[in-house]
Amino acid sequence: LKLNETLATNDDRLKYVPDSYLKTWRKMSANPMSAKLSDEDFMYVKEIIGKNFEILQLLCEAGVPMIAGTDVSWTNPYNFPGFGLHDELDLLVKAGLTPMEAIQAATKNAATVLGVLDKTGTVEPGKQADLVLLDANPLENINNTREINAVFRAGRYLSRADLDTMLQKEETMVQYMK
Repeated sequence: LKLNETLATNDDRLKYVPDSYLKTWRKMSANPMSAKLSDEDFMYVKEIIGKNFEILQLLCEAGVPMIAGTDVSWTNPYNFPGFGLHDELDLLVKAGLTPMEAIQAATKNAATVLGVLDKTGTVEPGKQADLVLLDANPLENINNTREINAVFRAGRYLSRADLDTMLQKEETMVQYMK
């Protein structure tokens, strides 16, 4: 898939992305260098991605801890703020991690690397109670992490309605900034 032919151009999540990001993403997608790449070049890139998936699986089998991090920025095209972690969890599972390993990459392993596992990263007495309540089991399908019913953040309960209101406000702000 060439950058300028990305499926993300029709992604419903674009409504939450500021124009400043979109302009940069489109400029990067229209990079003259990528336009000069042949279909063979892109097939080679896909092969490299496949090899990366194989290497990731070998690292996991060897016990190397993985962490999830989406690198969301205006310089990382079509990595959607607030949604990118779900995309990354899906990719980790496609690369061979179990759903539990992918979830731990975003929670326990990340907290360990950051040196805050004593405060967060697992559900235990005395730790921060930041929780995402889902409508479906992510161990059965990692994309069930997208089925968010409610969130507990810093002791505050956010219902699905609250979360939808936040999304609507973000969409309105993005529209206002145009």
